[in-house]
Amino acid sequence: MLLVRPVFPLITSPTFDESGVKTGSETGFGDMQVFSLYGPDKKGGVIWGIGLSFVFPTASSEYLGSGKFQMGPAAMALSITKN
Repeated sequence: MLLVRPVFPLITSPTFDESGVKTGSETGFGDMQVFSLYGPDKKGGVIWGIGLSFVFPTASSEYLGSGKFQMGPAAMALSITKN
């Protein structure tokens, strides 16, 4: 089973001037995140997966994202029961 979950965050963040005084807010898209997992295809019991997590610097403003590409490990485990 391959699971790919993209996230496109819409963010509203306060903006500040050089002295630290709040000057307003900015709304836009943040950095796109992609979570990918691979694991066995099971209908019940304990389901697990391992994979990678990516962050792409796609923010619409420098205030709304990191400006850096990021990649790291990802893991998931969950239990599915009848109830």
